[in-house]
Amino acid sequence: MIRKIDGISEEPQVIGLKALAFLANDEDNLNHFMAITGLDLQDIKERADDPLMLGGILDHFLHHENLLMEFATSLNCKPELIVRARYSLPGATHDS
Repeated sequence: MIRKIDGISEEPQVIGLKALAFLANDEDNLNHFMAITGLDLQDIKERADDPLMLGGILDHFLHHENLLMEFATSLNCKPELIVRARYSLPGATHDS
């Protein structure tokens, strides 16, 4: 079941997909993500709709403040809403 988040008009999975698209639009950021996760482009394409992977992508944003802020600006939202989206997806811990 897809849940909406208070303050966000989109489902957490949509936020995760938008994060993936945002990441893919910057080759350096995408390469950095692949280097630290061990994923390649094929892995990412095959798992693009996997809520666990989308959560991992949002984790990446949460660990890179500049990237998080740029992404939040692109969505015209507060970074806290992206954090809430992350916690709505599988695999979230309070350390994320």
